[in-house]
Amino acid sequence: SNMKAGLFAGACILFMSHSLTASEMSFVDAIKNGDATLNLRTRYEDVNESTSVERGAQALTLRSRLSFKTKQYELFSALLEFDDVVAIPDDENFNSGNNGQLDDALIEDPEGTEINRIWLAFDIANTLIKYGRQNISLDNERFFGKDEWRQNEQTFTGVSLLNESLNYLRIRMAQLNQVEGVQGESSPNGHRDFDAKIVNIEYRGFVNSKLALYGYWLDSDYLNNQEDTMTYGLRFSGRIKNEPEIDYAFEYARQSDSNDHEQNYEANYSLLEAGVVYNKFRLGVGQEILGADGLGYFVTPLASLHNFQGWTDQFQNQGLGNILGGIEDRYVSLGFSCAENFNITGVYHQYKSDSQRFGLGDLGTEWGLEASGELNEYRFNLKYAEYSKKNFGIDTEKLWLSAGVSF
Repeated sequence: SNMKAGLFAGACILFMSHSLTASEMSFVDAIKNGDATLNLRTRYEDVNESTSVERGAQALTLRSRLSFKTKQYELFSALLEFDDVVAIPDDENFNSGNNGQLDDALIEDPEGTEINRIWLAFDIANTLIKYGRQNISLDNERFFGKDEWRQNEQTFTGVSLLNESLNYLRIRMAQLNQVEGVQGESSPNGHRDFDAKIVNIEYRGFVNSKLALYGYWLDSDYLNNQEDTMTYGLRFSGRIKNEPEIDYAFEYARQSDSNDHEQNYEANYSLLEAGVVYNKFRLGVGQEILGADGLGYFVTPLASLHNFQGWTDQFQNQGLGNILGGIEDRYVSLGFSCAENFNITGVYHQYKSDSQRFGLGDLGTEWGLEASGELNEYRFNLKYAEYSKKNFGIDTEKLWLSAGVSF
């Protein structure tokens, strides 16, 4: 019996060691067979501002991004991504926001090396849970986005959940406690703690359309608690792929102060957009209103801000995305697809205040032109924008030339 017990124990140990070895090997394979990518993006940006004194800036920067994502192991996967931004030959001809070049115009591409993303994910039963520093992109990124136009993109630290168990339904939830803004860790404004709770429910059961319902709660000490808000809204958007092709979007949200916000306000947000595509041309019209209520106004501090209210970034207001009195932005655009991966777009904006009491009336106008293309692993972009001041901002011209490659 002792011999049988010994043989049984030996067999158990042998089986356990074999299982452990197999488990270790699969874990090693998940790493060895992971995907590594290198992305390089260089950009020249030229800014000219006309006030009582002409002020300009020129920046040639290179962003190098190295990413590694493991294969899945026991339903887990992980990602690690590094970013390095360097100015060529140096950053003495532009104000990056933290390099002290205050006599130059602002170009928010500061030099620095940092971990852009690092997360651990668990994927089970149509539910993806992700913990760590990550991208959060919701709808058209008006409230949460990467702001990837800048060399250092915006990322968030916390835990997020994506569930797609039910037909046509996509549920996103997140608890975030830190944001890495476009200025990066080297700037006191580029890295800050906060408390953000997110619920975004998207229904895709409509023909050619989808409906999103959302609630966002934000608590932050930044800018005298001006980010302390509660926001509830809905977005209905779609695309009818007939001839001509029609796309549309309607969005409405209501925001109120919360926690330690100094103002007591309730402000509205609305978006109306429509576009018609015919014979490779697209004509688009739109109106976006970020409202105001007394001294309070609707803010979107965690958005992809460069995508909205024109490309010269006149209304970012230290990252809040709105100004006292609110903003009505009416715009028209005309685009042309020369080929499947080559597009030209022109856009014209007209801005005025939402509030007659606290606003400034006509704020200004802006027009812009962009050409972008893709060829295999290469990306190219040429972009120009010109803002003409009326009662707000600075007469500004901006030119961008970008080229990127991925391996």
